Amino acid sequence: MSFIAALPMYEWPETQADTDMEWQRFREFFRRAGIDAPETIVRRNAEMPPVPGGIRGASGKVIAPDPATLPPDELHVPTLWRHPDLLLCQTCWGPLELGLDEHVKVVGQPNYSGFEGGEGPLYSSPIIMRVSPNPPWMEAALKRGAGASTASARELAAKRRGVDKPAPDDGLPDIPLALIRGKRFAFNAFDSMSGFLAPSRDLEAIGESLDIFSERIETGAHRDSIIAVAEGSADVCTIDCRSWHMAELHGVGAGCRLDRSAQRLAHDHLAAHAGRRRRAADRDTQPAVRVSAGDSLLFAAERLCRIASSFEAAKSKLPPAPQPPSSRPSSG
Repeated sequence: MSFIAALPMYEWPETQADTDMEWQRFREFFRRAGIDAPETIVRRNAEMPPVPGGIRGASGKVIAPDPATLPPDELHVPTLWRHPDLLLCQTCWGPLELGLDEHVKVVGQPNYSGFEGGEGPLYSSPIIMRVSPNPPWMEAALKRGAGASTASARELAAKRRGVDKPAPDDGLPDIPLALIRGKRFAFNAFDSMSGFLAPSRDLEAIGESLDIFSERIETGAHRDSIIAVAEGSADVCTIDCRSWHMAELHGVGAGCRLDRSAQRLAHDHLAAHAGRRRRAADRDTQPAVRVSAGDSLLFAAERLCRIASSFEAAKSKLPPAPQPPSSRPSSG
């Protein structure tokens, strides 16, 4: 049985070469440990092996569709996460909380210390807003500043605007309610920790909710949420600090200004995980690995190899993938 792998969480069109280099280093770690890691990573549904009848959990229930039935040039990440041939992938903690943890094993997580608002495995989400250089209330502030210097009035306006505000040192949420109330909120997915779940929880902690927004717009990706705000089809989004760093580095959403909201979580943001069938093989012997140092998920590679070695050694002992009961047709 061949393995598949993917590193989809921080792959944008601008970063594909970097992702390939990261996987090459992972691949070499695995192969030196005797693991037959795939040459390349999965980026399309067509690159996942077909699973006739759909991907089934331990109970025999379909938990994801057969990749062969999906649009070939798209990537359905929930199916990828649950594929029986998965060796290594990345996921947000949102899907893990919402049931994915039943089908995969957490083996590592990245270090966000290299990004503003990050600290080891903890991260913060800047609140991204589009700000006009001369909004109407700035002119009102200038008029009210009669007798004060123009510079002082503009300084006051900038403070009210919350532009490029640094992440709070104490790690507590800092949400500019007056600036976001009544705005259109863009988010990547309902199961995203940084894009949806964390802002929802942080608002609830201060007696508010996502109802503070006039509209919620699902975009499908952090990158698309940033672009929606920059182009004016949405007003606000929350993006994890690494994705925002990527946006600034590559000029995505260059028209945005931001107010950082430190949504620090007890359970962090991103995890590397191994597939379900490998998890079944090692669940009694290998603990989940959580690491809080290093430049990327590579810091966990040697430990991942040890876990993967147990997968490889146990493959011949694995039971066959569950099949649909003979009394009814496949529901894939």
